[in-house]
Formats: sequence, structure tokens, C-alpha cells
Amino acid sequence: MRRMMMAAVLGLGLAACGAADEPEATPGVEAPAAAEETKPEADAPEAAADPTETARGEAEAFVRTLYTRMDDADFAPLDPAVAGQVFTAEVAGMLEAARAWPDEGLHPALEADPVCLCQDPHGLTLREVSVVEASADRAAVRARFDFGKADDAESARAPLFILRREADGWRVDDIRTDDGFSFRRTLAE
Repeated sequence: MRRMMMAAVLGLGLAACGAADEPEATPGVEAPAAAEETKPEADAPEAAADPTETARGEAEAFVRTLYTRMDDADFAPLDPAVAGQVFTAEVAGMLEAARAWPDEGLHPALEADPVCLCQDPHGLTLREVSVVEASADRAAVRARFDFGKADDAESARAPLFILRREADGWRVDDIRTDDGFSFRRTLAE
């Protein structure tokens, strides 16, 4: 009998403890499920990334990478093996046509590296890359650099890269300068 009383007291004690943790039910009102009452923020869906902001970041990173790769001896944007990694398919095709230029000498678009606007990038110092405008598939990005002489206007360059997103990522569709130069227009000559 003593065991039965202990079991009954223990059972009542456990029931009382459980009741203290649960809110009292109101007749006719269904209590919400505990999982629905408190939803941790970690389970909340993340806000979708803004495609334009994503494009801005990717386009800026692409242009920065072009200048980072300038130190790589195997990186020559006009090289047929590299051009497809740098330029849109259309511009890469225009480069191929320029290589077959029938006139004497070199096609004007092939006389200098259009990314550094020079023949030798030695000493190039990238100062700034800024996105002028961007959408999900097009961007205009300005790069500012010099050749180790930040205060020398002769050394300073600020090309505007017109980028287009292709299936394999961002590519250069044109490079323009404030004096009217357009790499695409030069290729078309």
C-alpha cells in the first residue's frame, strides 16, 4: 500500500510540474502550437539578395581581377588563348578578324594592351575601381590607375569598362576613355 501511495504522490507531483509549464487552456479557444509561438530568427527566410547590388559587386571584382592578373606573365588580354576570358564572344570575334588584317603592319587595336592602355604594364598601380552603373546583365566600371606616379597627370589613366554578363560570367564589351577612344570602335576599323 505504501508503494501505491508513493506512486500516486509521485504521479500527482509530475502532473503538477507539467501544468506549471503550460498555459491554462481557455474553453473554446485552441492553443497555438509551441513551435509556431516562437520561431528562431535563424529559421526565418533570408531576404533575397538585390540582383543589381550583386551585379555591382561582381562587375567590380571582375575589373579588379583584370588588373591583379597584369602581374601574371601568362596574362595578355589580346592573346587568343586569354581573350575569351576577358572579352565578350562578339569582341573576341572582332579580335580574330583584326589579327587577320590585310593591311601592312599591325591592326591599330592590337598595338597596345587595352586594359592598361599601354604596351608594358610594369609599374601599374591600381588606385580605384568604381561601378558607374549596373543592371543584372550590364555594367559600366571605371578603373583609375597610374604607373607609380599618383601625382603625375601624364601617368594617370581612367578607362571605362563596358561589361556584359555572358553565360560564363562578366566580360568586357568595350573599353572607353574620356578622349573619345573606344576599343570596340577601333576594332571595327
